[in-house]
Amino acid sequence: MIELFQTFIKVVESGSLSEAARILHTNQPNITVRIQKLEHHLGVSLFDREGKKLILNEIGKKTFNQAKSLYLAYDDLIQDIRQHNNPNHGHIRIGGGFPVLNSILPPFLHDFHKEFPNVTYGLQIGTSEEIYKLVEQYEIDFGFITTTKEREMIEHIDLGLGTKIFLVVPEGHPYTKSTNISKELLTELPFITFKQSSNYMNFLIDYLGQHGVEIKSTVEADHLEIMVKMVEEGMGASFLPLTENKEYVRNRKVTCMDIDQIDFPIKYIQLIYRKNRFMSPSFEQFISSVTRYSAR
Repeated sequence: MIELFQTFIKVVESGSLSEAARILHTNQPNITVRIQKLEHHLGVSLFDREGKKLILNEIGKKTFNQAKSLYLAYDDLIQDIRQHNNPNHGHIRIGGGFPVLNSILPPFLHDFHKEFPNVTYGLQIGTSEEIYKLVEQYEIDFGFITTTKEREMIEHIDLGLGTKIFLVVPEGHPYTKSTNISKELLTELPFITFKQSSNYMNFLIDYLGQHGVEIKSTVEADHLEIMVKMVEEGMGASFLPLTENKEYVRNRKVTCMDIDQIDFPIKYIQLIYRKNRFMSPSFEQFISSVTRYSAR
C-alpha cells in the first residue's frame, strides 16, 4: 500500500505518468497499474481523465495531502528504526524564521556537530505558521518559532531564549563613545540589511517608521555572518536579530548599542515537534542539546 501511495504522490508532483516512472525507476504501464490498484482499493477515482491527460479531482486533492503526510511519516519511521541505538547517525530537518535560524542555529549546530559529526541537517525557512504546518505534515522534524499557538499534535518546549533586534556598529565607531545613540543620528548611517522582501525587514521598517525613523540600505545580504563581517570591516551599521546574551557577536569587532526612545520587543523562542512520533537517539540528543544550550 505504501508503494501505491508513493506512486500516486510522484504522479501528482511530477505532473505525468512518464516522469513518475522515470523518478521511480520503472515503466509507465507499471505506474498506470499502481494508480488503478490504489483507486480500486479506495473505491474512488482520484483523477479525471481527458484522453491521455490525468487531472487531479477534488477527492484526489484531499487524498494527496493525507497520502503525503502518511508517506513522510512512514519514511521517518523507517529512517528512525535504522538509526536506533546510534545517536551519531541520522538526518535532522529543521525549520524556523530567518532571524531565529541565523542567530541560534550557527553556534548551536557548531557545538552539536562536534559531538555528533555523522548527523546531517536540512534547513527550511518559513513563518511560524508555515513551520507549524511543516511539522504537522512530517516535512520537517523540529521547528524554532517565536509566535506560538496551541496545536493538538504539537509539543512545545520553552527554551527561555529571547531574540531582540540590536543596532550593531563597527568597533571604535565615533558613536560608541556613548552607550546610547539618538534616533536622529540613524539617518546619517549607511546600513547593511537583509533583503527588503523578507518578513524581518517588513517588520523592522514598519517598527522604525512608527518612531519616525527611515534608514538607508547600501548593501543587502541574506546571511547573518556576511552582515557581521561587513560591519566589522566598517562598511556600515546593521540592525541584527540576536539572542539577548548577544552570543553570536561576542568577541567580534562590533559594538551593540541602544537607541534613545526606541526599544525593540523581545520575542521568546520555542522548540516544536510532532507529538507521538518515534524518537530516534539522534532526535533525543538534539532536543537534549538544544535545551542545555539555551540554559547556558
